[in-house]
Amino acid sequence: MRIATLVALLLTCIIGTSQTNLTSFLNEERRVIDSSHLARYFSEAILVGDSGWRETVYFLPQGTIESISYYTDRQLAVKNGEQISYHSNGYLRSIGTFIGNKKNGIWLTYHYNGQLKDSAVYRNDTIASVKVSWHSNNQQRDSISVDANGNGLQMSWFRNGAPASAGRLKNHQKWGKWQYLDNNGKLAAIIQYADDNEVGKRLYTNANGELVPTNDKEVGQPAVFEHPKKWSYLTYLKNTLKNPDGYYVKENAIAQLTVLFAVTDEGEVVDIEIVNPIHPAYDAEVKKVIQQGGQYWRPAKQYNRTVPYLMKQSFSFISEEE
Repeated sequence: MRIATLVALLLTCIIGTSQTNLTSFLNEERRVIDSSHLARYFSEAILVGDSGWRETVYFLPQGTIESISYYTDRQLAVKNGEQISYHSNGYLRSIGTFIGNKKNGIWLTYHYNGQLKDSAVYRNDTIASVKVSWHSNNQQRDSISVDANGNGLQMSWFRNGAPASAGRLKNHQKWGKWQYLDNNGKLAAIIQYADDNEVGKRLYTNANGELVPTNDKEVGQPAVFEHPKKWSYLTYLKNTLKNPDGYYVKENAIAQLTVLFAVTDEGEVVDIEIVNPIHPAYDAEVKKVIQQGGQYWRPAKQYNRTVPYLMKQSFSFISEEE
């Protein structure tokens, strides 16, 4: 991997740091670190006249822009102004405006494949009127419509277009009767709410199609990995993941990357996103292993039906003896 040239350029920036130019290396959690070898991002903040600071964050090692944000303070603690962020593949991730660290106005977010994910209007970090969301296959996912007091309706849909839930909102919280449906559009559960809290027993649809009370109080069950050899997912990764042909990690180092992916309500693995790539060959190896393991996932469950489940997984490639 050709990291040395980029790191050398970034180190030149550090030597030139002044009262109007702040630079730092960041780890995966966006914390400042001293080591460029362990950094996943590089941050450069510049004083922009009297308006505050503009921070540009870059992915490492590729050096492409991850985000551009504006702050009122040198500590980069209070966001104020437009913020733009990008996925590691270069597609836009989000664009919107902060006022005093709170979202205001129109915010747009995008999936890793470039499809629009969310469109919302905010007032002081709260949905002001409408929020509409889509799955990565362009099927509508959610719709929220509220008045100035946060009263209104919310509906959601599965990836196949079938309705998933519907209910009222009061002061932006679930209120009254909410209906939950399975991915065939059949009623699975009815739950009563007051101020986002469940009231009384849930009603679940049984095998005869009848609504019956249940003592089930679980918020949900995560997706389950069921390998024929009884491997856990971590064991599967350990036994399957390897350095790509012709590549290896040098100098007793560890190459790490983080991936997001979703297990759908039908158990399919979709939306694989390399959050912080390290090299095309390694990125491809991780994607291949995730896709191959997709056949062993069983969908998550919530409210008497299967539902989508978002996964976040870190991968490590260990140095090998030459």
